[in-house]
Amino acid sequence: MEQELNRPSLITCFKQGLPKMAFITEIHRKTILQKLDDLYSEKTRYQKAKIAGELWKLIFSDSMAAITPNKRGIPELFAYIDEFLEYEDVLFAVDSHYRDHIIHSIWVMLVGFYLIQNFDLYKQIKFSGVIDDIGGTEQSEKCYNKVHGKLNQFQLPIWFLIALTHDLGYPIQKTKAGNLRMAKMLKNYGFLGLQEFQYSFTVVNQPAIDILLDSLASAIGCCAKGEYRLVKSQGLRLDAAKTFENTDHGIMSAYLLQNKIDWITEGLALSEVEFLPVMRPDVAFNHAVILQIFDAITSHTNVNRYYRNLNSMSVLLLLCDEMEEFSRYRQSTITHEWFEAQIRTEVKIEKTKIRITYTFQDLIRSAELETNLIGFFDGKANIMKQRFELSTGELDEIILICKDSTKPNKPECSFVWKSGAEPIRKYPN
Repeated sequence: MEQELNRPSLITCFKQGLPKMAFITEIHRKTILQKLDDLYSEKTRYQKAKIAGELWKLIFSDSMAAITPNKRGIPELFAYIDEFLEYEDVLFAVDSHYRDHIIHSIWVMLVGFYLIQNFDLYKQIKFSGVIDDIGGTEQSEKCYNKVHGKLNQFQLPIWFLIALTHDLGYPIQKTKAGNLRMAKMLKNYGFLGLQEFQYSFTVVNQPAIDILLDSLASAIGCCAKGEYRLVKSQGLRLDAAKTFENTDHGIMSAYLLQNKIDWITEGLALSEVEFLPVMRPDVAFNHAVILQIFDAITSHTNVNRYYRNLNSMSVLLLLCDEMEEFSRYRQSTITHEWFEAQIRTEVKIEKTKIRITYTFQDLIRSAELETNLIGFFDGKANIMKQRFELSTGELDEIILICKDSTKPNKPECSFVWKSGAEPIRKYPN
């Protein structure tokens, strides 16, 4: 049976689970509960964004404290969140398709928590890819189980950090669109010119960029003698370099965290060393957490990354990011008024199957572009086709349904993809 992902059910689920989250400090719990109610009841986008920013800071600080006592850089990151909230007003103005991202990050976090609590598949996340048994011995297996087990114990704070930070790099990606719009206006004056906006990095930035790319191409390897060492892949490094060159907001989010948060800066310094000595279990765990956060937030925008199963942090982020359509603020391209999407989202997830149903419920007042069912459907279907692989691995069925209940004939699109066959798309007659 499909379960609906809506604001009341997500908030209720989080409230019920909050007393069991020992890493959320007692002093913050009452405030978080109140802010969740305010996030749901507040009607204006501006006030909702302020509430989301306050929630963001509370949950981020406690989640990071669960993993490391090193708090250096948090005030700088929080200052960035305040600037992001203000800058979103600019982004809404210069990009007609821009949607909020601070509010969105809170809902993505809540969707993921709901899936973890309600679907057996996500109660024990697999962290393979950031830590792997490469030795094939009893000793290497013990090492793998030791760190992997600890990662599972910290599953929630790791997820919260991933969900909250996955879109922090949006301003650097979207500012290009704003520059093009401003350049078009200034051309009317003839004597004024504005060149296409480009980002440049100096030699001072290069070491940090190299360390980031090296880290994205590395994993914790459990060796035959039961040792932890860092292993690297040049192919993954090249792929990461391409996404950095494109200023994809996923890798830009990672770059921002690397430069703001001292715990991450210190941990990633390991990636600079070509041959590492044996790592202590606590060092291996700490590094695996950083690698997992970076792998998830960078891969969610990397079209070259695809998945063969559903049970990982990176896939959880990709799915939650795609499913969170029920609270997105944007401006109408027709009336320029603010509106909040009214899209019912239902999901059914099993070990090898996933079914998602979207139903447009109240978009009549925004007409035309916002109610483009086929365009919405094709975007979602293309992501599923591009990011998952059904011929090998554990995943063998993806079903996507998009309905528009605002139209008299209630049109419906469907995407059915089963292992061993090409996906079938059906559109309204």
